[in-house]
Amino acid sequence: MNIHKDDAEATFEISTIGDKDNKQYMGKFRVKCLLSPIEEIEANNLYRELLNNTPHLASERARQLAFALAELEYRVVECDPFWENKRLNGSHIKNTNVIHEVLDLAIEAQQKYLDMMKDDLIESQEKMTALIKNKKIEREPEMDAIGDKVAAELIEGEEVEIEE
Repeated sequence: MNIHKDDAEATFEISTIGDKDNKQYMGKFRVKCLLSPIEEIEANNLYRELLNNTPHLASERARQLAFALAELEYRVVECDPFWENKRLNGSHIKNTNVIHEVLDLAIEAQQKYLDMMKDDLIESQEKMTALIKNKKIEREPEMDAIGDKVAAELIEGEEVEIEE
């Protein structure tokens, strides 16, 4: 799996055997590691639509498949031709283990991306702290004054108002 930090996408390959007909599925996928808020809402709408707007009446298996297909509809950017379908990509594959494997890899990509971003943030914070401690850079005087005012007012229990 390759994570592309710049565009928050990942590429991975699958090679698996269908659990129902022993057919081999091999292909490369490019997925979004993160969905935008509107994509999350649209995926949720598709999930409910696939379950006829009554997810509470659907079986656990149907809910899992609807979730996987809806999520992947918004995550998959590029896919192998075996995944493509006019109605809903992946929905024609009778071997549901293939659908779940693609979803698992997409979620794994998301977690790896988030871990990378967290590691980058920690590294940046450590570098900044070291620079401040070694007096290579100084905090802006305005920030010190604001910090002192906020601390004093918080101790006194007053509301804090910061002027620009």
